[in-house]
Amino acid sequence: MNSRTLYLALLLSIFFSLETKSQNSFDLEFYSYGGRENNIFKAPEVLFNASDNVYLNKDDFIVNSFFGEIGYDARYRIRKKNKYSFETGSELWTRRYLDYSQANQLQWDGYVAFDKNLGKEITLESEYSFGYKDKLGTSISGDELLRSFKYKSHEGMLGIIMDFSKLESNPQFSVNYNNYFADTTQMPLTHVNFDFDFKNEYKLNKKNSIHFDFDLRQRNYLNYPASDSLGITLKPQNQPEVMNNLASQLRKYRYSTIDIEFESKPAKGFMVAPGFSLFKRTDLYQGYYSYKGYRPELSLRYSSKKWYVYFNSDYRMVQYQKRLAFTYDDTAVPLKYQYVDFKLKAKYKWTRYLELYANFSMDNRRSNTELDYKVTRRSYRNSEFLFGLNYLIFD
Repeated sequence: MNSRTLYLALLLSIFFSLETKSQNSFDLEFYSYGGRENNIFKAPEVLFNASDNVYLNKDDFIVNSFFGEIGYDARYRIRKKNKYSFETGSELWTRRYLDYSQANQLQWDGYVAFDKNLGKEITLESEYSFGYKDKLGTSISGDELLRSFKYKSHEGMLGIIMDFSKLESNPQFSVNYNNYFADTTQMPLTHVNFDFDFKNEYKLNKKNSIHFDFDLRQRNYLNYPASDSLGITLKPQNQPEVMNNLASQLRKYRYSTIDIEFESKPAKGFMVAPGFSLFKRTDLYQGYYSYKGYRPELSLRYSSKKWYVYFNSDYRMVQYQKRLAFTYDDTAVPLKYQYVDFKLKAKYKWTRYLELYANFSMDNRRSNTELDYKVTRRSYRNSEFLFGLNYLIFD
C-alpha cells in the first residue's frame, strides 16, 4: 500500500469516527505563520575566492529571506479504559521563501498507533508511521547543502510501558527505512535504521522526577560505499577486492546516546529541567566519520489556561577522531564543532478557537576549520523568527 492510499484511509477513518461515542476524541489544528530566516544555508561569516584572489561580499554567499508557513495537525483517538487505545493522525508542514524559492521545504507525516493493556502496570505499544520530506539538511559527510533533498520514510515500532508506583520504564525497538529520491549530484542516501531505545522516569515525589534514556541505533546505507581512513570514498569498479565483498564495504554507522534529566515543578505551571547527554558515532569501516561528544542543556516551561511559554538552551561539543580541520597556518588537527542553540516559543489562547504563536531560535556553530576559502565545516550563525495564528477547529 502506497503513502497516498494510507493517507486516504486515515482521512476516512477520521471522518467516519466522528459519529462514535464520547470515549473518542478528534483534534484538528491549522496554522499560518510568517517570519524571516537569516543565513538559510549556514554559510561562514567570511569566504575567500582563491581563484580570483578576493574576499566575497556577504550578500554573494549568505542568503536571508522572509518566508511563510502553513500546515495542519489532525489526530483521532479511541480509548477503552484499562483495555486499549487506538490513535491515528497526520501532519503537514510547508515553508515557502519569498526571496529564494530553491530553499522551499515540505514535510508530511502520518501514523497509526495501538496500545493494549496487559495488566495494571504493563501496556504493549505499537506504531507504524510514514512520511514524505523535502527539506534542507546535510550531506552524508555532514557538510551543509545549498539545496533541499527528498525522501520517503517508513517506520515500525514495538514497545512495552511498565508503570509502577515510582518507576516507569519504556523499552522500544523500531526499524526505519528512508528511501531517497534519485539525485544526479550525489549517490542515493537510502538507508535502514535499527533502533533500541530504553526510557526511564523515576518519580522522587509529586514535583520532582529523574529521566534516564539509553539509545542504541545502527544505520546501514544500501548503496553508498564507505570511506577509508583518509576519507576517500571506495570505488568498487576500480577495486576488485572491494567488488568481491561489496556488502561489507557499504557505509554503516552505529550511534549510542545516554541522556539524564532532572525535572522539577517548583510552582503551579512552572517546570525546570536541566539535562546532560553523552553521544557517540562509530564508523564501522575504518572510523573516518566516527565522533563523540556531550551536551548540557536547560529547559524552562510555563503553562496556564491562557499562556504556554517554553525556553531551551544547549551547548553541544562534537569531536571527530580521524576527520581533519585546517587552522590558519594550514596545520591539520582533528575536526571539532561547538554548538550553542537557543529556542523560545510562546502561545497565547486568544479565543476558544484561536491562538497567537511566536517562535525565535538561534543556531551558532564554532569550528576549528579556519581557512577562509573552505565553504563547509566552518563556523556559522543562523537565526529565525516567526509569528502567526493557530486555528483550533476541533480541540
